[in-house]
Amino acid sequence: MPDFTDASILTGTEFRELGMSLANQLPGDALSAMLPDHWAATHPKLVLVHRIEEARQVANRKRDDRQKRREKIAAAPVRTPGDARK
Repeated sequence: MPDFTDASILTGTEFRELGMSLANQLPGDALSAMLPDHWAATHPKLVLVHRIEEARQVANRKRDDRQKRREKIAAAPVRTPGDARK
């Protein structure tokens, strides 16, 4: 169990008891509605947008990395076969 004493005056046990008492006051459906899988099922368009944005970020990062590699290679001096013997 995590220790929350730095973040509040409650001990870990008291914090857990508070969370459990608050959870017991909610209707049963309220807790299951907060689960990630349930939320994703009820908001498919938002999940799709998130995935598209994530894919774009990955593609942009790959593009930038490739560009940096090309610039590094272009800036490096050209070696000839005779340079390797020296």
